[in-house]
Amino acid sequence: MTWQSLLNVARLGRSKSTAEELVSRSEFQRDFDRIVFSSAFRRMHGKTQVFPLPESDVTRTRLTHSLEVASVARSLGTLAGANLAAADHHVDGLGELAAAAALAHDLGNPPFGHSGEDAISGFFRSRNGERFLSGLSSEQKADFTSFEGNALGFRLLSRTRPLQSARPGGMRLTYATLAAFAKYPKPSLPVGRDKHASEKKFGFFQSEAGIFAEVAEQTGLIRKEEVQGWCRHPVAFLVEAADDICYRIIDFEDGYRLNLIPFDMIQKLLEEVISACGESINRDYVGQVKERQEQVGYLRARAINALIHAVAREFDANVDPIMAGRYDRSLLDGTGATGPLAEIKRATQEEIYTHRPVLQIEAAGFQVLGGLLTDFLSAAFESPRSKRSIKVLDLIPDIYKEDTLPRCSQYDVTMALVEYVASMTDTYAIDTYRTLRGIELPSY
Repeated sequence: MTWQSLLNVARLGRSKSTAEELVSRSEFQRDFDRIVFSSAFRRMHGKTQVFPLPESDVTRTRLTHSLEVASVARSLGTLAGANLAAADHHVDGLGELAAAAALAHDLGNPPFGHSGEDAISGFFRSRNGERFLSGLSSEQKADFTSFEGNALGFRLLSRTRPLQSARPGGMRLTYATLAAFAKYPKPSLPVGRDKHASEKKFGFFQSEAGIFAEVAEQTGLIRKEEVQGWCRHPVAFLVEAADDICYRIIDFEDGYRLNLIPFDMIQKLLEEVISACGESINRDYVGQVKERQEQVGYLRARAINALIHAVAREFDANVDPIMAGRYDRSLLDGTGATGPLAEIKRATQEEIYTHRPVLQIEAAGFQVLGGLLTDFLSAAFESPRSKRSIKVLDLIPDIYKEDTLPRCSQYDVTMALVEYVASMTDTYAIDTYRTLRGIELPSY
């Protein structure tokens, strides 16, 4: 791969390939701003990161998590870009590109935390859900039975609905940002190889396969015929590392804030991360901070900073195999901090992800998302449609109506309704479920 192609600033859906001449913002800054002002980005404020939203106002939502990941990704890209520039590579804007791709990385995640994807996949694997997939190809079925938020994110970024606009290209982001966003540049089938980081999941639905092929061609990604996909854009490794750093360290900090992780444990493990990355701690500063929560905040910041520098060094040391498509693992694996990070992951799973309110909202997600999909899909495919089905479909926003008309294919109708449900916030999904089931009527 070449950086000239990888940093392609032409925009998806535009008739001309030249960049717009604006001195106020770079093309990647424009991408960042387009994502910030999108409705899909705003909705992440109402989506659970780990803890249920009403529990505390100091823990993260998907929105704050995404902003933090973008911040870390910008630092990683800037450091990586400086190292590449020192080696005479022309890589202007690498930090801005990484920030834009990272800002959108969770855009397609459904409501109800980490289990939202499992709830949608589980519905379509059930006897109730599989009836809506009869007649689809195996590849189309896999889009639903192995539902992936990353693929929905790419759809939200790249697809324009007919009732939204006559201009194609979705948000009309640069080819470079769309490619860097793709953590898993392959379709749902064939199944990838678990030992390869880029093949553990998939990054686009069959409905956007043609769009992704265009993005891959325009950025010069290397084809991987064995999985009918492509090698990652090098910046996607930085985006993945930024996400991993944030959810490992910050979920851990949130656990401490909610009294699920003891101070001695978080202090010990964060100090081990810092030390493993070759960094030191300012003991004089720590001694001056009296409040333990502020001490944890300092250690969290130092741990993230240490990991950023360690990941940048790992990227620099492996840039040649990355560019050749021979590197396919997490950059964190080469930082030296795998031991304490694994211990943080274990503690997080045992003490945080099994916290009762977390389990409650995840369990509710299976009921709510499955119920919404049952109601909307049943109404869409009922023939002739009953008065109830007509009223249920009338609740769907107009922008999705084009894909639920009788002339549309079964796959398109199903995908449109899944996108609608998966795009809901936690509270909106619950309210809609209660209304459809007659549990609670809207207040006038």
